[in-house]
Amino acid sequence: MTSIIRERSKTWSPIDCLPGAKLTESGLLEMLPGEVLMWNRPDLVELRAAVADEAMTALSFGGNPANTTGKTWVDRSLDCQLTITTHRIVFQQQLQEPQVSSNNHNIKARFIHLSSLIADTQLERGTMFKTARILLGTAMGELYVIFRGEKGNGNAKDVVSSIETAVRRQEWETESKLQKMEKTVTLMMSSSNKVGVDAILSRSAARHEHAASITSQAFAGDAETLMEEAAALIKIIEKYVSTLDHHDNSKSSSSSNSDGDSSAEDNKRLTDMLQNMGMTAALRKTDYKGREEAYYAQLARQLADFLRPKLKNTMMTLTDVYCLYNRARGSNLISPDDLLQAVQQMEQIKTLGLSHYTFPSGLRVLQDAALNQDQMAQRLVEIASSSSSSPNASGLGGTTEVETSRHLQVSVVLAREQLLAAESKGYLVRDETTESIRFFPNRFDDWYDSLIQNRRSSR
Repeated sequence: MTSIIRERSKTWSPIDCLPGAKLTESGLLEMLPGEVLMWNRPDLVELRAAVADEAMTALSFGGNPANTTGKTWVDRSLDCQLTITTHRIVFQQQLQEPQVSSNNHNIKARFIHLSSLIADTQLERGTMFKTARILLGTAMGELYVIFRGEKGNGNAKDVVSSIETAVRRQEWETESKLQKMEKTVTLMMSSSNKVGVDAILSRSAARHEHAASITSQAFAGDAETLMEEAAALIKIIEKYVSTLDHHDNSKSSSSSNSDGDSSAEDNKRLTDMLQNMGMTAALRKTDYKGREEAYYAQLARQLADFLRPKLKNTMMTLTDVYCLYNRARGSNLISPDDLLQAVQQMEQIKTLGLSHYTFPSGLRVLQDAALNQDQMAQRLVEIASSSSSSPNASGLGGTTEVETSRHLQVSVVLAREQLLAAESKGYLVRDETTESIRFFPNRFDDWYDSLIQNRRSSR
């Protein structure tokens, strides 16, 4: 966690001379296409201008020159959190008040694109009288990144190594390389003299051979090779997902049969697997040794970004969250205790859009922060009133745990807890039979009011 510092509106410092980096709704760095996290630590650094007396040009969040009239130049930006990716060097600084242009919370995030480095990164090791630092030669000017603390030398060495590796790979140029590769494959397929079905089969075989070649190259080496081919793998995954989506849209307009339903179900499973295949910025607990609270805060933000699209006006048990999140990570899995600690951090941060709730039975869930139990109870009343199950003699609908789970697309255990919670609040009543427990809207208040009104009118 970065420390809280006060934003001085009458000054500007080196961090204000860099273009802005977008953050997610939870305050994490929003990755560019094909970008992968390489290095991140909770230890804070200082960003300092190499020439203190020469003021650097301030930039707006969009990268345009900013007006500095009436402001004073300060040659250093304190308490910055440093992140290295395959594309950028990112500095994040905590502010006391939210920054409108930063588009997120109270964090100022600025970056140096690795393509703008005009000189090799120089490392100056720390001594008893001097802190460890690295010198960045950029198009905006020379900047020092100063590392303090007992891990300063180690962190500085790791950062230089990460920057040199990223610059050597030049992953930001992968997009153009992939486009050239696709054009080459297209030309190879179009140059074939085959026609008809034979031509279609040949083009399909060529595409599969190209995808298999990239996959075999990516997994037939060390971690360096895998990182270099990661963008190509992502492109293949996105292509298959878009193809399946197009297939589903075309199938929806045609009549379905048992074989079609089976195919649609298989396609949906494959799409879900591809869309949840891996994460580009999985945190490692070992990187936060001695700073576990910062690790759990970052984990809470990553969890929120991952779960928010899946929890729109609904909730999910912690058991399901644990399984779903670890499946997306693929490796470097979190423990149940890590999840509980992250959930506690969510309650402290309060701006992540998710909240934690415990049912009377002890079942714990994560839910949309905008959702409350009264709203959920009203939704259950609507389900019970308009249930497609056979109505009873009075003409009222009803619902069971299984039927409710289908309506809400949640587990039966969670549906049962929601029904019991709504019953305890007086929204629902139950009818216990040998078949099942069926829940109905609570009409007793309406009947009571109607009875009182009839008695008054009869007098």
